[in-house]
Amino acid sequence: MPIRQWELARYLGITPQYVTRLLGQLEDEGLLLRCKGWLIIADPHRLWHRPDP
Repeated sequence: MPIRQWELARYLGITPQYVTRLLGQLEDEGLLLRCKGWLIIADPHRLWHRPDP
């Protein structure tokens, strides 16, 4: 189901800016890829077992 970034932020109860920052961190860690408007979880196992910041 497609969801816009601001919708995700609203669903999670955080600001769209914070969603952007979090997605960027996950992308920098190689856990997430952005491709043509899609978010792809590159390493679900590592993402699931990622320590809290």
